[in-house]
Order: sequence, then structure tokens, then C-alpha cells
Amino acid sequence: MKGLNRYAKTGMDKTIEDIDFYEFYHMMDQGLTHMEIAEQLGITERAVGWLAKEIEKDV
Repeated sequence: MKGLNRYAKTGMDKTIEDIDFYEFYHMMDQGLTHMEIAEQLGITERAVGWLAKEIEKDV
């Protein structure tokens, strides 16, 4: 994933290894809001937005 050096700037409490990306993709596919995803994963809404943008770049 590109831009991982910006990861620390998103204010996330968890590390990149703590996030279940399969679950993240599934929640995005279900149409959950960034706020809902953030609450369920225990990360900030800003971090969810950042991850979603990074995924779009890689697809």
C-alpha cells in the first residue's frame, strides 16, 4: 500500500497490523459510513478516510 509513512499522521490508536483489512473491505462494501467503520475498528474517522483513499490508489 502506498503512503504508509503518512499512516502515523492520521492519529490512529492502533497499528497497521492491528486492522483486519478483510473486515475493513467488507464494511466498505456494505456501505457503512466512515464513522461507523471507525467505531467498529477502534480507529479515527480520519484514518478510515485515509485508508479508503489508499485502497482506491492501489486498485
